[in-house]
Amino acid sequence: MRITRKMLNDRIDRLNAILNRPRAAWTRLAEPGKDGSNMRSNDGHFLLSSYSPGDGWTRYRLNVIVGERGGEMEISPSCTAQEMWTYLRGVFDVLDSVHMRDGGKHTFDKGGQR
Repeated sequence: MRITRKMLNDRIDRLNAILNRPRAAWTRLAEPGKDGSNMRSNDGHFLLSSYSPGDGWTRYRLNVIVGERGGEMEISPSCTAQEMWTYLRGVFDVLDSVHMRDGGKHTFDKGGQR
C-alpha cells in the first residue's frame, strides 16, 4: 500500500485527539502580543515534519511543539513514509495497551505526570 502525507497527517491528528492535545499547531490571537505577533503556538501539539534530501525519498519525523514561540522537539527518528506509518502503528499499539490496562481512563498525559 502506498502511504501518503495525508494518511500520515490523519494518523497524527488522531494521536492529538486521543491524547487530548491541541488540535491545531497555532492559534490566532484576538490582539497582538507584547512582541507584536498575532499567533501563538500550542504547546504539546504533535505534527509531522518532512524534508527531501535529494535521493528521491521524503523523510518524515514526528515532532511536538514546545513552548509558546513554536519550538519543536523531535520524537521519532527520520523515517520514510512506510517506516513512519509503522512507527505510528506502534505508538497506537502502546496507547491501546495502556488504555485497556487503565480501564479506559486515559491516565497518560503530555507531561508524563501520574
